[in-house]
Amino acid sequence: MPQTDDYGVHEILHMAAFLQRAVEAELCEHEAINLDPRWRKLADQAAEILADLYQAIGQNHVSSE
Repeated sequence: MPQTDDYGVHEILHMAAFLQRAVEAELCEHEAINLDPRWRKLADQAAEILADLYQAIGQNHVSSE
């Protein structure tokens, strides 16, 4: 697997966390999203996938050190 420098990993960790929080705050909590259970489920899945991405990047980075 190609390696990136610590700054690159820090940058993608930050963006994954930022986007996960944005999806939760701006989509999962939005009134229109909450009116449609299907939309809410998809928004929740998007936030969960971003959280999983953050964890995967972090675990890979720690194990490669």
